[in-house]
Amino acid sequence: MKTIIIREIALFFGLLLLLAILMHGAELPHRFSLALENPSIFMHPFYWTFGVYVIVILFRAIVKFIIKLKNRSKNR
Repeated sequence: MKTIIIREIALFFGLLLLLAILMHGAELPHRFSLALENPSIFMHPFYWTFGVYVIVILFRAIVKFIIKLKNRSKNR
């Protein structure tokens, strides 16, 4: 259970880093310094990442369900 939680946290922060690089690119250090100066804009990356993370979880659940259905039909 502990490894699952660690893996999901790593996935979340990996998505956070990937989205930050894709959205801001070379401006990332400047954007980070702006977020440190004004903490009110610090949370928006987490909201976006959470939204993408939910989509990833739904996609993983759908794929897992389809694989489970395929395995069940093979066993019959």
